[in-house]
Amino acid sequence: MFLTTCFILIGKTGIRLMDIKRIIVATSLSAAIVVGFDYFVPQHAKKDVETRTSQQAQGKTPDAGGKVSALPVAAPGGAPANSPAAATAPAGHIAIEGPDATGSFSLRGARFDNLVLTHYHETIEKNSPLVRLLENVEGPQPSFVEIGWQAPAGSTLRLPDANTDWSSDDKTLSPDHPVTLQWDNGQGLLFRIEIKLDRRYLFDITQSVQNQAGGPVSLTPYQRVERDYKPVETGGMIVQEGPLSVVNDRLDEESYKTMRKGATKADNAAWSADGVGGWAGITDKYWLTAVIPDQKAAVSVRYRFVPNAKEGSYIVDTQSSQPVQIAPGSTVQTTSMVFAGAKEVNLLDQYTNDLHIPYFYKAVDFGWFAFLTRPMFHVLHWLYDKFGNFGIALLALTLIIKLILYPLATKSFAPWHACGHLLPVSRPFANITRVTSWHRTSRSWRFTRKRVSILPVAVCLFWFRPRLLSVCTRC
Repeated sequence: MFLTTCFILIGKTGIRLMDIKRIIVATSLSAAIVVGFDYFVPQHAKKDVETRTSQQAQGKTPDAGGKVSALPVAAPGGAPANSPAAATAPAGHIAIEGPDATGSFSLRGARFDNLVLTHYHETIEKNSPLVRLLENVEGPQPSFVEIGWQAPAGSTLRLPDANTDWSSDDKTLSPDHPVTLQWDNGQGLLFRIEIKLDRRYLFDITQSVQNQAGGPVSLTPYQRVERDYKPVETGGMIVQEGPLSVVNDRLDEESYKTMRKGATKADNAAWSADGVGGWAGITDKYWLTAVIPDQKAAVSVRYRFVPNAKEGSYIVDTQSSQPVQIAPGSTVQTTSMVFAGAKEVNLLDQYTNDLHIPYFYKAVDFGWFAFLTRPMFHVLHWLYDKFGNFGIALLALTLIIKLILYPLATKSFAPWHACGHLLPVSRPFANITRVTSWHRTSRSWRFTRKRVSILPVAVCLFWFRPRLLSVCTRC
């Protein structure tokens, strides 16, 4: 049908065969773009959201004060936390009540495993559920943050793990009320965890160990983010989704596919790096879960994928490169932070500047041209705050860009206007039949160009502009 139409156009309008080739090429490219967009930029999996919503409605995901089943043992370099376990006693919880995040903190395993963002919904529908960023192992999409200590290989020390029940006199964690947890291993070591919450999504954590035993103890602190399901990637090749970190002031971004294929080592590590400070986590299109170790400590960062009977576990962990030595009768503490919330650009910039977290704002992927797109975003956001409407903000941004480029545009039109003096000289080119005529006309053109001070580039653009416009129109 398409070819028939082309031949009819040739007969009725006299379009040349070369024009038809251009039409075919342009149509083919357009079709490739339409088909390739859906392939390389997959849309949000609505079915997955509906399934998750129905499961939450059936009570499979507990609320902030609900109970969570037993959590298995999980060493930082070992099996994931959802491997089989047999604890039966219900776990205690501390409610999290923040202005922007609510949920609960599990006393079993000292885990952040239930967090809901109070100002964001999964879809734009009126009855859409709130975004659940962290979820316990009984939910359809287990995702949590774990902190703890690791002993050297061969050690017989009892350390807190995923089955450890911590004790606390506090019931609620809020910006005005920090909480303290403690656990005695029965071997002379007393472990404490103090957690503070700011007004947004950042948890400040201080872990301490008091050595009341008769000899020195060597322990290594660690933090990790774990997802025990296969996340749905909605951004395609446009934005980063998966593990990311900043180590030695260098951003590293990987994909879930890379984690699965690269986890060939004994510890299932697909990527690792050593440095001082930094941060690491797992990012979604709009949300981020990250652990931030002490910025003065030497740490090791790893991306790991642990296969299991289900969809496998995606783990990003940080741990101290050197063990902490605890002398008898002394107490040692280490600090870290956990971020779990929305990737708001201004908020990430504030954390970068105030808390000196290196390049934390790079959790938002501005692409290859971040040096240009990031400032434009800030200007657009500022205009939106002033006008309260993104449409007006876009118009204002366009006007600002036009005003900035106005001197350059005005200066660029000057050579085009001067090229009008070359029209009488350029007409003989249409009827050149001899070499002598060509040389004579060329000398005349060069003389006129120098007299009116026109750059050769402007002459070329002036000469080829009608032809370029003709080609673009026909294509």
